[in-house]
Amino acid sequence: YARYESVIRLHLVPRIGRTKLQLLKPSQVQALYTKMEADGVGARTRELCHVVLRKALQQAVQWGYLAVNPCDRVERPRAPKRTMNVLTPEQAQRLLAEARGHRLYALVVVLLTCGLRWGEAAALQWEDIDLKRGTLTVRRSVTEVKGKHVIGEPKTARGRRQIAMPKIALQALREHRKQMLAEGHPGPWVFCDQDGGLLRLPNFRRRV
Repeated sequence: YARYESVIRLHLVPRIGRTKLQLLKPSQVQALYTKMEADGVGARTRELCHVVLRKALQQAVQWGYLAVNPCDRVERPRAPKRTMNVLTPEQAQRLLAEARGHRLYALVVVLLTCGLRWGEAAALQWEDIDLKRGTLTVRRSVTEVKGKHVIGEPKTARGRRQIAMPKIALQALREHRKQMLAEGHPGPWVFCDQDGGLLRLPNFRRRV
């Protein structure tokens, strides 16, 4: 919602907001995308503008305000697919060695070995961890919107899953549990800040 609101407020309304709905032409929409590119607006933002605008105009078609959707007759902006940078085994070993001894070492291990997204790992609670069976269950995810945490379910049904942890993750979590109890943080969050609250990704990137 926050992302959609921002592209509407920052890009769509200032550029075409005064155009009457019935007078909006495909050529004007195409010119909008061309001008945004010339102004240095990123490909992903232009693509998102198209998604939001097309959806809004499709609603107008359904309500009978428009006969056709102008966005269906323009060339859709497309963001290039990102290339995934994967650590080599040697880089992974170095990462673990460098992180060893940090209070969030177990988080680094879980992210590296269990295939969790940041939001899934940050939202883990101790009830999701079975140290006896060696399993981890993903039940929720956390995102940060305008500086506030929003907790919800994974995006898809497949996102709710149980993971058999490798020995290195299991051992790291056992040690981490002892450390958190010693700090006075019995839960519910597995990985927390110094006050026992949810971690913030910007802080983790900057400090860790």
